[in-house]
Amino acid sequence: MIPARFESLLFSFLLSVFMSCLSTFVAIYTAVGFSEGFLLLWMSAWGNSWAVSFPILLLVTPYVRRLTTKLIVSPVD
Repeated sequence: MIPARFESLLFSFLLSVFMSCLSTFVAIYTAVGFSEGFLLLWMSAWGNSWAVSFPILLLVTPYVRRLTTKLIVSPVD
């Protein structure tokens, strides 16, 4: 298994893979439909999108987690 110190890295990696995959699929499908070359076009867009989203998530995730913690109300005991 993966050591806990890599949690943020793994979280950012997995989230960037799934979100870039889904968002590029929707964008390419909306633009061209299931036309000839769809898969190649989608894979190209996904690669470019992931190359941007992964480093951004590495930078943004700690701030988003802190903001989320501040916005959540703790239950009353």
